[in-house]
Amino acid sequence: MLNFQGYALLAVQAHFRQLRPFPCKDVPLSQLNQCESANKGQLAILYAGLYLVAIGTGGVKAATPPLGADQYDEKDPKEAAKLSSYFNWLMFFLTTGALFGVTFVVWISENQGWDWSFAACSIVVGLAILFLTMGKSLYRNNVSNGSPITRIMQVFVVALRNRNLPLPENEHEIHDKESRNDTEILRKTDQFRFLDRATIMRTDQNPFTSSAHGPWKLCT
Repeated sequence: MLNFQGYALLAVQAHFRQLRPFPCKDVPLSQLNQCESANKGQLAILYAGLYLVAIGTGGVKAATPPLGADQYDEKDPKEAAKLSSYFNWLMFFLTTGALFGVTFVVWISENQGWDWSFAACSIVVGLAILFLTMGKSLYRNNVSNGSPITRIMQVFVVALRNRNLPLPENEHEIHDKESRNDTEILRKTDQFRFLDRATIMRTDQNPFTSSAHGPWKLCT
């Protein structure tokens, strides 16, 4: 939606003369200082549109891959194969869209005007939002297990709390159990070994009490 609003705002500014300075074309270099500059209001509209497009594009490119991936079950061999195909098609259409952006949209801006090119982008984004919302009832919505930022902070906090403890020598000395059986555990690597201290169960913790396994005291 931010993407659509940004393109629409830029299209409106490019169309109405009052929202932009008078174009300074075919003016000798010696007279460039006489060209009209944009005022604060015009600059505010321009930057608002550009930032909305940038934020919206970043959000779409970050959310589209996991949204599509959630529609496939990796444990099902047939759906796992379709998941790989999904990413191939995703990259194909992203590349195709970029190709149209640097050819067709540029042609519109050069021959019809910037307002028409931004309007075309607004229409395409609006149609994409419409098609996306039309299939909302058919999507698989995975329930979130919490913020990943919180999980990362928990690891750093526990690792700092155990900073004076020796690092585990082998994988059998680390805590690798999760309270949820459906939680995926990534394989241990030798990178960032300092964070392995977050998996150490302290001697002052009672393994039979629930407080010993709190996420801010022990991580996997």
